[in-house]
Amino acid sequence: MESRSEHPLARAIVRAAEREAMAIPPVSDFRALPGAGARGRVNGQAVLVGSPELFAAALAEDDTRRRQIERLQDEGKTVVLGGTEPVGNGRRSADVLGLIAIQDTIRPQAKEAIAALYAQGVEKVVMLTGDNPRTAWAIARELGINEVYAELKPEEKAVRVRELTRRYGHVVRSGTG
Repeated sequence: MESRSEHPLARAIVRAAEREAMAIPPVSDFRALPGAGARGRVNGQAVLVGSPELFAAALAEDDTRRRQIERLQDEGKTVVLGGTEPVGNGRRSADVLGLIAIQDTIRPQAKEAIAALYAQGVEKVVMLTGDNPRTAWAIARELGINEVYAELKPEEKAVRVRELTRRYGHVVRSGTG
């Protein structure tokens, strides 16, 4: 599924699969689900890939998997689930077949740069991210960031930057998205 997606996490997953020389089957009927994941067909099977929220109903019935996801997120990892769509057989939720945990590499100079901002009298360093809150706060703690807005889409980040500018005056932005 990820081979058809333009999302940065999807591209990272595909690169890792290619490095491992894994076979990547063709995908048909691909459809992005903005902010959640994607759906399509692989080998004729209806498949979903995406955030834990996309699989919320299945995870509500699986304490072990839910705790595993929470532990990975608390470690600063973003979790991507894969599974089958709830088609027929009276199923109301997707079946989770597996997960991938992805962790950003924090640039060594990032922590130093944030510390330098505080040393220069900057009172507030804010993180705006599409990551889930657990992952975002794990990274923020490591970097010394004291305010986090998580699960934001790119357009929501732009709105939040405008709000922060109104609240604090000058805002400097760094990063992607």
